[in-house]
Amino acid sequence: MLSSHFYHATLRKTIAAFGTCFNNVSVVRRDANGSVINIQRVPLAYGPKQKFLTRIDEQPNLDDTKVAIKLPRMSYELTTMTYDSSVKTNRNNTISKVDPNDPLHRKTVGAYAPFRLGVQLSIMAKNQDDALQIVEQILPYFQPEYTITIKDVEGLDISNDIPIVLTSVQITEEYEGDFITRRAIVYTLDFEARVRLYPGTASRAITKKVITTFLDTDTRQPTEQVEVKVDPLTAEETDSYVILEKITPFMNTSSFQLTVGTGTGVFTIGQVVTGSISATTGKVVSFANSIVTVHDADGPFATGETLTATGVSRPITKVVAVY
Repeated sequence: MLSSHFYHATLRKTIAAFGTCFNNVSVVRRDANGSVINIQRVPLAYGPKQKFLTRIDEQPNLDDTKVAIKLPRMSYELTTMTYDSSVKTNRNNTISKVDPNDPLHRKTVGAYAPFRLGVQLSIMAKNQDDALQIVEQILPYFQPEYTITIKDVEGLDISNDIPIVLTSVQITEEYEGDFITRRAIVYTLDFEARVRLYPGTASRAITKKVITTFLDTDTRQPTEQVEVKVDPLTAEETDSYVILEKITPFMNTSSFQLTVGTGTGVFTIGQVVTGSISATTGKVVSFANSIVTVHDADGPFATGETLTATGVSRPITKVVAVY
């Protein structure tokens, strides 16, 4: 199951796309007359809020000459990951597309596994007005979800709409000390995102020719052969092509090309061969590359039976009528 490495970066893309939803939040400060005196873009970074609160604690005094962490700011992090049992998909489902690097093969990926991601956004500010400005720029877009789109699997153009649902809002104030000690007001917004995790991709050859042999239900003898193929065989998915169909009734011929498997002995020209089940007999006119050409057959041969002759015994794996 885990024999080969693959990485679609679905989780990474989802977390990155989540962060971009909040990278244009700003705080406006005004004077007593209502005129704008400053517009500050709120910094956003991935990481737990405790890391930034620790930085604040390192320079708690407003008169400290050291460089303190700048507020307001936001941080976000992935907190939980659980299987989404409410979504059930057929494990046999596959998605495929012609490989742009190899037109004769298709890139295929199996069914996805649905997961729920818990993502937490923390808003930290030193005064309530800054925090409320940030929160009010975010909450109206979640009613209760906001949808983003990511490309799940490169090369297959599989895109997925991911609803980001706001599940809760919590308010805390990190403050202890005297009046000149810095404080941090923290709004914690919890979100849930639903993602699809795909397994590794595989490359499979494109089927352009199919040969089907039909058997009589009573005698289990082949009655006809149907060949369906793309013309030309070199045509790609976007090229012009036609589908050709050829039906060959076995009863109208006495010549066959029989593909045989590994067995004992070698067929020789002029040798009489017999089918072990059909009891059909014929004369060998050629034998090369595991293909026995038989003429003057008194009936059809059957796939799966054994083709025998003096000192020779080999299973028939394929029967093709020759006209």
